[in-house]
Amino acid sequence: MLAKENRLDQAAAHYKRLLVLNPDLAEAHNSLGIVLADQGKSTKAMACFERALALKPDYAEAYYNQGLVMKKESRLEEAVTRYDRALAIKPDYAEALNNRGNALRSLNRPAEALASYDGALAVNPKDPEAWNNRGIIFIDLARYAEATDDFDKAIALRADFASLFCLLERYDEAGAACDKALGIDISSNMLKIARQRQVYDKLVCGEIAFLKTHAKTFDLAVASDVFVYIGDLSKVFHDVRAALREGGFFGFSVEASDDQDFVLRTTRRYAHSRTYLRKLAEDHGFVFETIESQVIRQQDGLDVVGDLVILRSA
Repeated sequence: MLAKENRLDQAAAHYKRLLVLNPDLAEAHNSLGIVLADQGKSTKAMACFERALALKPDYAEAYYNQGLVMKKESRLEEAVTRYDRALAIKPDYAEALNNRGNALRSLNRPAEALASYDGALAVNPKDPEAWNNRGIIFIDLARYAEATDDFDKAIALRADFASLFCLLERYDEAGAACDKALGIDISSNMLKIARQRQVYDKLVCGEIAFLKTHAKTFDLAVASDVFVYIGDLSKVFHDVRAALREGGFFGFSVEASDDQDFVLRTTRRYAHSRTYLRKLAEDHGFVFETIESQVIRQQDGLDVVGDLVILRSA
């Protein structure tokens, strides 16, 4: 985290020096705004984007960056307006179309979001994030077969969407020992998607507490993009360990935190530190098999770095 902060500080200093030499350089104001936004200085960032637009009124990227800041602050209607302004200048702006869709989905306007994702994919059909986002909208619209197709296309374009499962494939003995697959989710819509894939023997609409009634039953437990919604994982580790047989594997993904055990970010998703995960593993009878840093998804067009972890019950 410190290294990242140092790089951002250096970048900000660079653009400030550049603006001393040329205060009317719109691109430098825009770039400084991006750095300030990454540092969490949204008010100053917005001022930079405004200055860039005053100097260059047809600057689509500055409107887009304003939209990203507003989306992060949950100013969703304003974010859509900024994306629209960017698109009025640059109609084939795929990133603006994609993030406009994200804002519209948060506003519970799925039909409009779908149209925006369609536009993004028409411009750039090789964008895995847009395929993934459109798949989510198809779930919202109960169009499950289309959702499955879009998720498959996202994975085909960017393998790290499925990297947790690739990691698990290293453990052939776990796969060989599993003769039945059970899926648990609190979302009935996600269970409909899972049912279409026909890989589960049983699907349960419920929470992880379901595992309490299945002691020493499973050889493998997988939680992909689940723990971003849970802060304290101690109870989860306890229940999963109790449900696993000796030597069973527990694979999961988390957003990465460099300092606190776990922290709720402005995106309303939790991040967890490696130190915290190692302590939980030790406390609950797991040993580390592997942990790898990966880009686990994108948020507002930016890579989100996380860890893919595999533990073994000792």
